[in-house]
Amino acid sequence: MHMPESAHPRTLTARVLVLAVLGTLAASFFAVVSPVATTAAHASSIGGSITRSEVIARARDWLDKNVQYSQTSYHTDPSHSKTYRQDCSGFVSMAWHLSSSRTTWTLPDVSTKISKSNLMAGDILDDPNNHTAIFEKWIDKSAGTFWVIEEANPTNDMLHYKWSLSAHTGYGAYRYNKIVNDHTAGHPNTYAPTTVCGSGYYYIGMHNLGYATIYLSWNGSTKKNCVVTLAHNAYGSKSMGAHLAVQNGTSGSDNGSYTSYAGPVRKYAPSACVKWGGSYQSSSWTSSWSHCG
Repeated sequence: MHMPESAHPRTLTARVLVLAVLGTLAASFFAVVSPVATTAAHASSIGGSITRSEVIARARDWLDKNVQYSQTSYHTDPSHSKTYRQDCSGFVSMAWHLSSSRTTWTLPDVSTKISKSNLMAGDILDDPNNHTAIFEKWIDKSAGTFWVIEEANPTNDMLHYKWSLSAHTGYGAYRYNKIVNDHTAGHPNTYAPTTVCGSGYYYIGMHNLGYATIYLSWNGSTKKNCVVTLAHNAYGSKSMGAHLAVQNGTSGSDNGSYTSYAGPVRKYAPSACVKWGGSYQSSSWTSSWSHCG
């Protein structure tokens, strides 16, 4: 068990609701009421290749919800496709979208040991006898300091925490064998859809545009949907948009030149179908009416 150098407990920002998950994993889209067919590029599937930005987005979903540490309990992943054990290695397994919850001893079986100086977003630091955490980004590479996201321990639960190489000499650096770099240069986008939409939201659908992903989120307390288009990398301003319409109701959109994301577009839709979508440069997508109540 890893005990952080100082406590930075987070407050619970989202309440998990019980949803009926429909749709197919091949489409990487999970609808509450009815599946939506799509032929464009998709987000990762269980056990498949995954981009660095998606690993960080999945990790931040549990961070935003402050999923409680447990070596016996399981919690759903952001797309509600699978549950994972709520400890440090189960958290890494969730972020990597693995087919099962591995341990600190078995995570190296699906990854390759690398030099710590080569750590990139979505890689991990792992001590089989102790703990594991997801590397997010360097703070000062020359000083060996960096940010990690971790399911820390029963006291602190999820943490976004500053680590140093000098304080973690017993850890090895590992890179998931199926992780892929995002297609564009720049810094991985560290925003998560739930962070952009606000407290109480968790995402229930996604569609990958290649260089960006559109997310549909839901807040059970306010009965609102929220749409955000997140660029996979934050570098320079790019044309992007997000839109959301409520059947027999109102609609809204946000289109412009942004670095990290378009949106959030929120609409009250307690018992209505919604049509959602977005765009990134020349790529765009819109769902059919779905998530009906």
